[in-house]
Amino acid sequence: MLEMSCEEHDKLAARSQFLTHTIARVLSEMKVESTPIDTKSFQTLVQLKETTMNNSLIDHIGLFIHNKYAQEEVKNLEVALEKVKQNFLDRMNDELDPSVSKH
Repeated sequence: MLEMSCEEHDKLAARSQFLTHTIARVLSEMKVESTPIDTKSFQTLVQLKETTMNNSLIDHIGLFIHNKYAQEEVKNLEVALEKVKQNFLDRMNDELDPSVSKH
């Protein structure tokens, strides 16, 4: 047991537990499965999905509904994914634009 405020507990739970379950559910929605050319990192993602999907959906939803920090984590995840996507698009556009100097 660790002594902490309820607010600190909720922040930590949202970051560790809720985010983990959310990523696992995203991987499940994407139907992520092992492949013949898996990297160790990809194997870890598949393992995360398989392990976490055995946990209760009700608990996951409960965290989202009752923990304001879990809701913030969903927003943070959306913003982060959009930033990563934009970085890809920017890089792709740089590669396709002949006026961009390549060093």
